[in-house]
Formats: sequence, structure tokens, C-alpha cells
Amino acid sequence: MMINYKRATILLIALGLLSASTACSVALVGNEAPAATPTIGLITATLPPTQTPHPSGTPIPPTPTITVQPVAGVTTTQVNVRGEPSLDAAVLGVIAATQTVQIIGQDPSKKWWLIQYDKASDGLGWITAEFVRAPFNIDVPVIGGPAETDTPTATAAAASLTPTGKSATLTDQVNVRNGPGTTFDSLGILNAQQTVYLTGKNATGTWLQIQYPNGPDGTGWISAAYAQAEGVDELPILDESGAVLGTGTPTVSGPTPTPTIVPAPDDGDTMEKPVATATFSPSGSRSFSYNGDVSSPEGDPEDWIQFTPYAPQSGQAATLYVSLSCAGNGRITVDLWQGGSKLLEWGKLNCGDSDKQLVLTSGLPYLFRLTIIKSSKLTYLNYTLTVRSGP
Repeated sequence: MMINYKRATILLIALGLLSASTACSVALVGNEAPAATPTIGLITATLPPTQTPHPSGTPIPPTPTITVQPVAGVTTTQVNVRGEPSLDAAVLGVIAATQTVQIIGQDPSKKWWLIQYDKASDGLGWITAEFVRAPFNIDVPVIGGPAETDTPTATAAAASLTPTGKSATLTDQVNVRNGPGTTFDSLGILNAQQTVYLTGKNATGTWLQIQYPNGPDGTGWISAAYAQAEGVDELPILDESGAVLGTGTPTVSGPTPTPTIVPAPDDGDTMEKPVATATFSPSGSRSFSYNGDVSSPEGDPEDWIQFTPYAPQSGQAATLYVSLSCAGNGRITVDLWQGGSKLLEWGKLNCGDSDKQLVLTSGLPYLFRLTIIKSSKLTYLNYTLTVRSGP
């Protein structure tokens, strides 16, 4: 008998589908778990795994700006405000004399103050510390250099100093130097009316050693002309290195030591190259002081100091006031020069004169020549010359 394979195949497939459908229905009615039956011809899409939600991250705040309590200072003359602590940096503006500035930092050399300056794009500027009266032992961060973690701050160092029992009050702003003389490097600046503690003096008593945290071994030197002090005669006499040479304290058992006088260092100044120069102007300097020393027959016998008076119109008369204080065992003469010639009828200036009036022509450079009177034995004189413009 002939078999129709095509029809038989279709019949078998139909019977198989019918049987599977019946078995599935019976299993569901009996609420029994169906046997695992392969799915035929079905494609199941695989969904991506559901990720466990996490709380949204909190943004990391920016590094907080260190808040510094500003310290007030006052400019002593007109100063340039610069973008960096350097004379080569761009000038951002100018601050007039006697203006209050808010100091918030200093450079590693401690010769520049960082101040709040609204005219700058970042609100900051740099000015030279030399022309700012600021509190002694000012404690502000060092900017642009390594932190001084192993060195106590000026305030902490000052707190650790023990007063010697002898103190002085400064009469004017003064440089603190690392030796008894103007040729020694400046360690910093102290302001008028500050109290300093004395630890010694030089042989002539013209320089005083003081406790100064930023100096070598915690000491520094100031000119005695800028200090009001008592008991200076009882201070120990020190050499340039700080070694004790003797004491000025009188004793019953022995004579009072005689201080050793040393020659003044030669600064090499001449009429053409004065040791100091000042030019007065309405918006700039209105006064200046210079501290120097002369000696004879050894050392530097004279100093030349140049200044140019100011008046609203060049050639007009300008009124000046001149003061001269001296200390030492010598005597001094003061001459006034202009245009290479010594003036004969200008008057006189002697040690101890204060605010001596002087009328000169504005716009012309003048020179004071201070000369110690020659002596056969060594004589020394330390002086402070101050010149200021009149009203």
C-alpha cells in the first residue's frame, strides 16, 4: 500500500500538539507544579539587571579659604601697591601717607606686607614693610614660601622673652640691625612709642642691644638716639658679636671700666655720591631722618647728605625744619652746600638743635656736610639728622 508521507507527518505533528495542550490543562487544574517542558519556538528577551539605587553623592565643597584676622598698619609715606613682593612687579596703584591698611600676610623675607586692596582684581596687593607702621611682633601668615614650622612665631617668641628689668621707649620708627652700626643689615622695623627690653650697649653707648625674636640669638641693635631709657650706664658693654667686654656699673672694689672707642666705618660717600638722598614732594616724602657716625683721626671723618626742598612752584622759597641729635666723645661741624659751593650765610646747626628753621629755594638740591673735628686721639660721634618740610 502506498503511504502518503507528507500527510502522515502533518498528522503526527497535530496529534503531538493536541496531546501537549491537554496535559498542560490537566496539570493547571490540579494545581500541581507542571513538569519542565521545553519551550518550542519562543524567544524570551533578557532585560538588563536592575541596579540597586544609591543615595546621590554630596558634592565635595571647595577647599575653604583660610580666614586671617587683618592687622591694621599706617603708611609713613606714599607707597606703591604691587602685584608681587618685588620692586620689579607691576604697580597696581598708590596709597598716600598716613593711610590705614589692613595687613593679612607677609613674604618669607618679611620685607613686604600683603594687604587688602580693593582696586586689585583679586582684592590683594603688596607694599614694602619699611614704610608701614605696624604692631611689633605682628603675626600673619607667610605667603609664597615654606611654612616656618620649626621656628616659633614672633608673637610666641616674644612671649617667651624674659624682661631684663631695663627697658626703653622708642621716640621714632627705627631699624633693628644685626650689629651696632648703620652698615649692618636691617632685621626689621620697630615703631614709635614701643617698649623694648635692653640687654647691652656698644663701647660708646650710641647703640643699644635689645631683645628681638627675629634676630640672631633673639637680639638686635638700635640707635640710642631713638630711645628714651634709664640706667644705660649699667648695661654690659658688648662687641659686634655680642661678647661682653665689660660693664659700666660702678663698683666699690674696682675702677669703672673705660669703654673702648672704635672708628666709624667708611661709607665711601662724596659730594657727588652722598650717603643719603631725599626729595620732598606734596604727595610723597615730607620729612626724612638719617642716622650715621663719624670719627677722627681714624675711620670716616665726614658724611654728605643731599635733600631737595619743595614749594608749589619751582624757585619759590621753601621752609624747612632741621634737628640734630648727637652722642659720643667728639664734636661735629655742619656745612650747607649748593651747586658745588659752600653757603656762608645760611646760619648754623649744632648738636641738640631741634626744629631749626631754614628757608631755601625749592627744586634745587642742597647738601649737608657733617664733619667731626680733628683730634689727636680717637674720637667718635653718632648723630641723627632730621629734615622736614614746613606747612
